[in-house]
Amino acid sequence: MAGLVLAVLAVLPRPADGFAPSWAVPMDDGWLVGSSDAALRVDAEGRPVASFGADGYVRWRDLTGDLGNVDMPAGDGDGRVVARGDRFVQNPDGSVTSAAVTFRLRRNGRLDRSYGAAGTASVAAVDGRQPVFAWVGTDRDDDVVVVAASFTPDFLQRFAASRYIG
Repeated sequence: MAGLVLAVLAVLPRPADGFAPSWAVPMDDGWLVGSSDAALRVDAEGRPVASFGADGYVRWRDLTGDLGNVDMPAGDGDGRVVARGDRFVQNPDGSVTSAAVTFRLRRNGRLDRSYGAAGTASVAAVDGRQPVFAWVGTDRDDDVVVVAASFTPDFLQRFAASRYIG
């Protein structure tokens, strides 16, 4: 499998905005490759899947206007993609805060509005604290599973797991 990943990454087109993939996820019909800012879906031969986003390419911020720092997503058995990212919020005082969210894309690269609230779901707080990281994946029923972690003031790590059904 590692040889296939290298072959796919070697032929990826580089969109004008400097897209530089840092991860690859196997999908049922090829690969999803991406970075914290965007993703490109390619078929088994490394060609962009035109029906995904704009010619195979989706920028995370274009989905909702406030998503970023997207971590390695996972595919499910229906060809959808689930991922974790940060939703950025501008506060009245001008500062910016972020909150961990998960989101799900349909096969065409658009938000799956049947998931969570219009395609996104907040990652639950761990012991009342905002998670500092989260892992997202799917179980055998294609339900989304999230494991989140936070730190206490004395730097003890706390974990919590959530399952989003549907």
